[in-house]
Amino acid sequence: MEEVFHEEMNDHDIENYSMFYLHKDKAAEKGIVLYQTPPKKNTSLVYFKANVSKGAGDKWEWAASASCNQKWGQTTITDGGPYIYCGTVGSKYEKVLVDGEEAQMVLLDEAQIWYHLTGNKNAEGKAILVDGSEEWFHKD
Repeated sequence: MEEVFHEEMNDHDIENYSMFYLHKDKAAEKGIVLYQTPPKKNTSLVYFKANVSKGAGDKWEWAASASCNQKWGQTTITDGGPYIYCGTVGSKYEKVLVDGEEAQMVLLDEAQIWYHLTGNKNAEGKAILVDGSEEWFHKD
């Protein structure tokens, strides 16, 4: 998966980037890469799908990408895949919940990058702050 990521970045003429997180879940046939690009340290997420066809081996496909620079962001995978929710929050946030499920948090310097995959295109999102209070990011 990492090799496919670097090949795709090269194909899109993105030379200056820093990959800081890789999560591969072969059982669920998905993977996540988080990376940053300068000069403003824009943070993005790439969603990979495993190619499970017979004889494919360890093949991965870049399925979608999302910007995680705001507190709340959403991207849809066009071929019926999950909705990607992601964002960046500071140290005053303990956790982020998407439809009541805890999002994955990744620490990067002073920021926390969070992401969650779901089938719900209208997911609600809120954060629990370290003082116990709540902050809604998105509510229908």
